[in-house]
Amino acid sequence: MRRLVFLFLLALMAPAAQATAPGALTLPADSPLYEDLEHFRALGYWSGGLEIRPVSRRQVARAVRIIERFTQDLDLARGDELRLDRLHAALEAWGLGERKDRTRHRRRPGSRWETGLALNFVGGPSNLENTVDLTRRPRRQGAFFLNLNASVGRNLGAQWRWYEDYSAITPLPEDNWVDNLPPSPRKLLTDPSSRNDLAVVSWAQGPVHLRLGREDRRWGQGRRGTLFLSENAFPMDGITFQFRSKWVSGASIMAQSWRAPNPPLADELPGEEHLLGDGYYAAHRFELHPRDNWSLGVFEAVAYGGRGIDFAYLNPVGFFVAVTQDVWDRAGVDDKKVLGFDFRLRHAPVEVYGEFLINRVVTLDAADDGDESGITSLAQLVGLNWANPMGLAGADLKLEYAHLDPEVYFHPDGDSRRSLLSEGEVIGHWAGANSDVLFAAFRFPEFRAGLFRLEFEQARWGLVDGMIGNQFGFIGLTKAKQEWLVGDIVSERTLSLHWEQRDITFPLAGRLDSRISLARVMRTGAWESEGWQMEARLTWRWSRVFLDQD
Repeated sequence: MRRLVFLFLLALMAPAAQATAPGALTLPADSPLYEDLEHFRALGYWSGGLEIRPVSRRQVARAVRIIERFTQDLDLARGDELRLDRLHAALEAWGLGERKDRTRHRRRPGSRWETGLALNFVGGPSNLENTVDLTRRPRRQGAFFLNLNASVGRNLGAQWRWYEDYSAITPLPEDNWVDNLPPSPRKLLTDPSSRNDLAVVSWAQGPVHLRLGREDRRWGQGRRGTLFLSENAFPMDGITFQFRSKWVSGASIMAQSWRAPNPPLADELPGEEHLLGDGYYAAHRFELHPRDNWSLGVFEAVAYGGRGIDFAYLNPVGFFVAVTQDVWDRAGVDDKKVLGFDFRLRHAPVEVYGEFLINRVVTLDAADDGDESGITSLAQLVGLNWANPMGLAGADLKLEYAHLDPEVYFHPDGDSRRSLLSEGEVIGHWAGANSDVLFAAFRFPEFRAGLFRLEFEQARWGLVDGMIGNQFGFIGLTKAKQEWLVGDIVSERTLSLHWEQRDITFPLAGRLDSRISLARVMRTGAWESEGWQMEARLTWRWSRVFLDQD
């Protein structure tokens, strides 16, 4: 009987696997191609999910095929046509483009290898004392990248990436200039800071995807960093399981977020044992999408330390088990938990989305007792994506606002292992606790010479003892004392104009991606300053694909 059930499941999955491309390799979580997919989704040309990233290349290829079928009888405007061409170019680069020989298209591929190099430069003049990272992605300013991808058949894959950043950005304040190059040629050899930030093996079969290793992950709705798991933090080592069916999708993760020696006995180092030991992060997210134009998700995340993999948290069947420990067993396990909901609603060409996060769910009795260490706090995010606004084909208008209470992400005793941190960076929204962020961007219609984007962003933080939430850790304030932002408020406003051009043909080999930004930066409060910043991001990349289908 078990064999019959197993064969029946394989039969259900096999047709999809035979008709599609290798599915174990993925599109990086920070790829700009997601913007193009979101654009066509807002227009109603397809309705797939992008809230669990990275997304498999097979899913991208499937989305492009759906968009093609939907638009084959439409007269696409130039801006939309360029965006679709870019998606086509990505499929061709991956070796997943359409083949005219349908018999050959159905053959099972043998193996596939990719290798790539990249040189990256970030820098520009500024009259600010401290420059702003305009992309809000402070990681990976590396000067040299090396990557290798491999897939075997349609199901197995491996991806690896290494980079060298030469101790990150080099400031030269006397010249009002910053860059990510080593301070001197000698330090090319003497000042390395290399990192393997992608090393993952994966298996995909039909709607199921299992991934093991280190990689960027992003779950949820926000544009840069979601409320509970964003690409902003350093990639974590862990295992991810996800599936997608017609009406329901789900994903689970168990990852190591903090590394440290095991804690000593309490009498050897009294009061300091909470600073040591490994930390782990577990999360589950389930999404309902019975209709093409809306989805509703629910998630639970927990951070803990002092022990290894907790199978109770790893088990997706035990969803909400962590929250019940706070509500009904406060004297027992005191790990860091969050619970939340997210949604997406589309009325083409507009999508509205949002997230709501509850931090440390506690009973009302505990709150009435004035237990500052366990008080509930919240985080909210709401946004809008309008494709082709006012009839401008290829353009996008984006609006988003996020607010995070002071206690979000941190454990009350200051234990980093039981906080939503990864190597000192917040796993959730990039702004961290005790902050709010307002963002607006207009992406102009694209043309062959590139695209322009106008952006405004205001980020505000409440300072406690002169530090923002990410630096301070848990802020123990009761609800009665809590304000929208607690402490002295500092803000950073940026009005910026960006020009981008991708896939520029290079004279010798490879391609060049370029982004030049001009920003007016206005800071108030403790960091008060004002000035201009110009930034250039130039990346030369070369790649080679080897296919074996014999």
